[in-house]
Amino acid sequence: MLKQSTKLPAFSHVPDRSQKILLLNGCSAVASYTVTGHQQFHLCTEENTLLVVKEGAINIKCGKVDHMVGKDQMAALKHNTLVACKCFGQLADETVKTEYLIFSLSQQLVKQFAALAVLKPANANEVSGIIITRSDLNIQKYLDSLELYLDISSKVDENLTKIKLLELLFCLASTDSPLLPVLLYVKRSFRPSLYAIVEEHLMSAISLDELAALSQRSLSSFRREFLAVYNMPPSQWIREQRLKKAKELLRTTRLSIADICYSLGFENNAHFSRLFKSKFGCSPSDYRTL
Repeated sequence: MLKQSTKLPAFSHVPDRSQKILLLNGCSAVASYTVTGHQQFHLCTEENTLLVVKEGAINIKCGKVDHMVGKDQMAALKHNTLVACKCFGQLADETVKTEYLIFSLSQQLVKQFAALAVLKPANANEVSGIIITRSDLNIQKYLDSLELYLDISSKVDENLTKIKLLELLFCLASTDSPLLPVLLYVKRSFRPSLYAIVEEHLMSAISLDELAALSQRSLSSFRREFLAVYNMPPSQWIREQRLKKAKELLRTTRLSIADICYSLGFENNAHFSRLFKSKFGCSPSDYRTL
């Protein structure tokens, strides 16, 4: 769960997106989104998360594996997961909208539900990757009942949000849904290695805020620990590593300069070219012809 003052729920930029949000403990617990056209974004999950697609389709990429979540399908992702998402309308129509919901289930809520339902929270051995399944009639009726609260989200008491989240989990439990082990996964007591998180996502187009969230640290703690490990501010070190990777890709692949630029997280071609020339003494296009 992320506080409302941050991007909800940890998205990189998504143009033409409208949202409705229900809060729990001051954080986004249920978020409904409508996206126009074919948009791309990153989703960083700080809590166990359920993604439900109501219209259109979303391709989610975790590591090197792609998963397609279509209309009336659901995907469960455990906490501390980063996925790259792309929304699709129907065929090539850029005006078609994709509608989806994201449920963030706090560890406290997961434990309360497990106690109420007389279930054990899942452990690491029971959870494997992203689980996708189709929503059944009970879930469809539940989603319909949720629309009223989303339409008046600013007036919804947080206790009612909690009740609706517990209702969702009970609906899934009643059908022995394969999603449940992922959604009931309880965090380990220790934080992941900062070094491992940085190395794993170094070439992903994600922000420092998202890296800090993945490492389960505040941004200030992340910056401080990073400086101690790498002896350099994170933005500077990551930029230099990405420039080195760009240089390698220019030499060894036929990828366009624009593809290299955006795949490594640079803002635009002009920004990328300026940094590349400052670092290596020539523009990306000139380097490729050397």
